[in-house]
Amino acid sequence: MEGTVWLQHNQVVKEFYPWTMSDVKVQEIKILLSSDKDIPIPKVTWQKYGGMWRYQTAYNGKTMPGEKIAKKLIVQYLTKLYQAGVGTLNIKRDNLIITTTGELQYIDIGTDIKPLTTSYFRDMCARLYSIGILGNKDEELVRRNSWRRQDDALKALSGFETFYNEIITLLHPQCIEFTSKQIPTDILKNNSVTLLIKACGQDANVLTEQVTHIVTQLCYPVTFNRKILLIDPHQGTFLRQYANANLTSLIQQAQKLKDDGLIDAILIAPSDPQIITATYNKWFSQSNCIKTHTTNNAPLFPQIWGFDQITTPYVLQCDLDVLIGRRSWQHDYISDMLCACESKNVLAVGFNIPKSQPKFTHYHGEPGEFAPEVRFGLLDLKRIQNQLPIHNPQLDDRLTLTWHRALQAAMAIKGLRAVRGGDARTYYVHPRNEHKHLPEFSIARDLIAQGREPAEQHEQFDWIPGKHWQYQHRHEAIVFLLKGRYTEYSLLQRS
Repeated sequence: MEGTVWLQHNQVVKEFYPWTMSDVKVQEIKILLSSDKDIPIPKVTWQKYGGMWRYQTAYNGKTMPGEKIAKKLIVQYLTKLYQAGVGTLNIKRDNLIITTTGELQYIDIGTDIKPLTTSYFRDMCARLYSIGILGNKDEELVRRNSWRRQDDALKALSGFETFYNEIITLLHPQCIEFTSKQIPTDILKNNSVTLLIKACGQDANVLTEQVTHIVTQLCYPVTFNRKILLIDPHQGTFLRQYANANLTSLIQQAQKLKDDGLIDAILIAPSDPQIITATYNKWFSQSNCIKTHTTNNAPLFPQIWGFDQITTPYVLQCDLDVLIGRRSWQHDYISDMLCACESKNVLAVGFNIPKSQPKFTHYHGEPGEFAPEVRFGLLDLKRIQNQLPIHNPQLDDRLTLTWHRALQAAMAIKGLRAVRGGDARTYYVHPRNEHKHLPEFSIARDLIAQGREPAEQHEQFDWIPGKHWQYQHRHEAIVFLLKGRYTEYSLLQRS
């Protein structure tokens, strides 16, 4: 109880106990209920008697709400309070009336009048929905158990989410236009292409984040036959090393990603000398080498062994650290790359890079001009297999060339091509190892994912660090942050 209420002639008077109403609170209520606002709350006059605050307002008769309240009145009530920024937190039938003009009005003026917040507004909507639409008792939703999260409690209220969405849409009609009819509602699977993500022990600190980024960026509107993570188990020194190896953590994270359904399989390159020599003999006609890396310490065996495990005609293979940009979610980049492979002398198609102009670049590349793009590209595995074995010299106990450089040399001789070009709506950027620690790196990944890279990055394969990686300042009064875990783009569009 805040105080006492009585009817004095044609005036309703409410006097507050000294400990329930302060000067500061009265001033806050006066501002919230200022006379220039069109709100469903009576206009009152405040006075202080003997150290106690009281207000009075005209009594015009009242009609108490019945078991239910018309939805139209509830919507009008909530709309006016939302637009005025006023929260009425003690919603129950005793505190509501239907005025002679047919308006739903809140009459409990006191400490439960608050500046509106998102949580308060959602609570108000829920309480009115519970008593007004469902006809529940006042006490059913007036106070939630303190241990129960707000969203969990309200989701249990049958039909409330639909009602609340209708209110928000009414208040923000511009949000309706966000969903485009051009966005496909279903994800199609291309059974001829496997996604192969290549990782090693030094990637442990970024594996989960990067696999999530790659898979969510690439699997719309068309997804793959399978999504596979290929792990190089090498634990020694690395070419251009940027972190210490933690193979145990890497494999644990990989298994969690598989359990969560983000990837379909994990391949760990074997260390069996017989498998290594058999693979080298097939690819390079070299059977006297068991070293998995080249003379420059670049990975060789793990990648070509991984290609041999693929059962689809094509593989889209990429390094774990690539950053993928999507300027349009409607762009079927897989079909574009497969079309580029239709020429019989094309073995590989490089993934596009950010362009200054949003136009299609004709796929181009003379025999041997470009190596197959080892960082990110589509390979025609059948055509590559038909060229084997290819030349790869051995120096001491190691082979000298990586697979893509050995293949490039063979392509120049045989008139075969790796091509680049395509539609710039989907592209990638490759961060150099020495740049991955920079503070703007996480911002760059986010902006690239949104297709909002700065001009400094255009026409560049490698990430260009600098102060140009900044978020655009938002000027909207309200900014909604939608968060999801492994949330597919089509699910986000359903709202």
